[in-house]
Amino acid sequence: MGKMIERTCRLCGNVYRYEGAANFIAFCPHCKQHDITECEYGYGAVTPCRIYLGERTIGEVKGDSKSGFEVLVPEYDVCVKSDSGDDPLMQAANIVSLRIKR
Repeated sequence: MGKMIERTCRLCGNVYRYEGAANFIAFCPHCKQHDITECEYGYGAVTPCRIYLGERTIGEVKGDSKSGFEVLVPEYDVCVKSDSGDDPLMQAANIVSLRIKR
């Protein structure tokens, strides 16, 4: 397990923690909004990219720009093949946002 990082949600002001990683998408556990994405980019987004809901790892984005990307969040029944268009990680964040806010 990596170092835990404390962050104040840019949308609701809630303070939460997540595990530090090179590639991740974090959602605030309070408001369930997409708060931050950090990713290395080469020829497209670098994967795997973890998806956090606060301290919990709830899923990941896998794949590459040639074969396409897959968003996997089993807890919320998300298993979606994403195109390798504009920004696959933002597409993933939007897909997950719709599910966790229900």
